[in-house]
Amino acid sequence: MLIKLLGFIDIIAAVTLILAFFSIKSNALLLIFAFYLLVKFILFSIESLAIVNFFDLFGSVVIFWSMAFPMHNVLFLIAAILILEKGIVSLK
Repeated sequence: MLIKLLGFIDIIAAVTLILAFFSIKSNALLLIFAFYLLVKFILFSIESLAIVNFFDLFGSVVIFWSMAFPMHNVLFLIAAILILEKGIVSLK
Protein backbone atom coordinates (compact mmCIF):
# COMPACT_ATOMS: atom_id res chain seq x y z
CA MET A 1 0.00 0.00 0.00
CA LEU A 2 2.84 2.40 0.85
CA ILE A 3 4.58 1.64 -2.45
CA LYS A 4 1.39 2.51 -4.37
CA LEU A 5 1.04 5.77 -2.45
CA LEU A 6 4.64 6.71 -3.19
CA GLY A 7 4.11 5.74 -6.83
CA PHE A 8 1.08 8.04 -7.02
CA ILE A 9 3.09 10.91 -5.52
CA ASP A 10 5.85 10.16 -8.06
CA ILE A 11 3.31 10.56 -10.86
CA ILE A 12 2.22 13.93 -9.45
CA ALA A 13 5.89 14.98 -9.21
CA ALA A 14 6.42 13.92 -12.83
CA VAL A 15 3.41 15.95 -13.98
CA THR A 16 4.82 18.95 -12.12
CA LEU A 17 8.14 18.48 -13.92
CA ILE A 18 6.35 18.21 -17.26
CA LEU A 19 4.60 21.50 -16.49
CA ALA A 20 8.02 22.99 -15.65
CA PHE A 21 9.18 21.81 -19.10
CA PHE A 22 6.46 24.03 -20.57
CA SER A 23 7.60 26.89 -18.29
CA ILE A 24 4.55 26.59 -16.03
CA LYS A 25 6.45 26.64 -12.74
CA SER A 26 5.51 26.90 -9.11
CA ASN A 27 8.84 27.16 -7.32
CA ALA A 28 7.35 26.23 -3.96
CA LEU A 29 5.74 23.08 -5.37
CA LEU A 30 8.92 22.13 -7.22
CA LEU A 31 10.91 22.61 -4.04
CA ILE A 32 8.53 20.35 -2.08
CA PHE A 33 8.88 17.61 -4.70
CA ALA A 34 12.66 18.06 -4.77
CA PHE A 35 12.85 17.43 -1.02
CA TYR A 36 10.38 14.53 -1.35
CA LEU A 37 12.51 12.88 -4.04
CA LEU A 38 15.72 13.45 -2.10
CA VAL A 39 14.33 12.00 1.14
CA LYS A 40 12.88 9.04 -0.74
CA PHE A 41 16.24 8.43 -2.43
CA ILE A 42 18.05 8.49 0.92
CA LEU A 43 15.55 6.19 2.66
CA PHE A 44 15.39 3.59 -0.10
CA SER A 45 19.14 3.72 -0.83
CA ILE A 46 19.82 2.56 2.73
CA GLU A 47 17.96 -0.65 1.87
CA SER A 48 19.38 -1.21 -1.62
CA LEU A 49 21.27 0.70 -4.28
CA ALA A 50 18.94 -0.17 -7.15
CA ILE A 51 19.38 1.95 -10.27
CA VAL A 52 15.78 3.18 -10.09
CA ASN A 53 16.56 4.91 -6.80
CA PHE A 54 18.93 7.15 -8.72
CA PHE A 55 15.99 8.39 -10.81
CA ASP A 56 14.80 10.14 -7.65
CA LEU A 57 18.23 11.62 -7.06
CA PHE A 58 18.44 12.83 -10.66
CA GLY A 59 15.01 14.46 -10.45
CA SER A 60 15.88 16.12 -7.16
CA VAL A 61 19.20 17.44 -8.47
CA VAL A 62 17.53 18.80 -11.62
CA ILE A 63 14.97 20.68 -9.55
CA PHE A 64 17.49 22.07 -7.07
CA TRP A 65 19.86 23.04 -9.88
CA SER A 66 17.07 24.84 -11.75
CA MET A 67 16.31 26.92 -8.65
CA ALA A 68 19.86 28.28 -8.59
CA PHE A 69 20.85 28.41 -12.25
CA PRO A 70 19.06 28.68 -15.59
CA MET A 71 19.03 25.33 -17.31
CA HIS A 72 17.74 23.67 -20.43
CA ASN A 73 14.13 22.53 -20.18
CA VAL A 74 14.91 19.14 -21.73
CA LEU A 75 16.40 18.03 -18.40
CA PHE A 76 12.96 18.58 -16.83
CA LEU A 77 11.46 16.32 -19.45
CA ILE A 78 14.07 13.59 -18.97
CA ALA A 79 13.63 13.67 -15.19
CA ALA A 80 9.84 13.64 -15.59
CA ILE A 81 9.92 10.59 -17.87
CA LEU A 82 12.16 8.66 -15.47
CA ILE A 83 10.04 9.50 -12.43
CA LEU A 84 6.78 8.88 -14.30
CA GLU A 85 8.01 5.46 -15.37
CA LYS A 86 8.96 4.63 -11.80
CA GLY A 87 5.57 5.82 -10.52
CA ILE A 88 3.62 3.77 -13.06
CA VAL A 89 5.58 0.61 -12.27
CA SER A 90 4.96 1.20 -8.54
CA LEU A 91 1.20 1.27 -9.12
CA LYS A 92 1.14 -2.22 -10.67
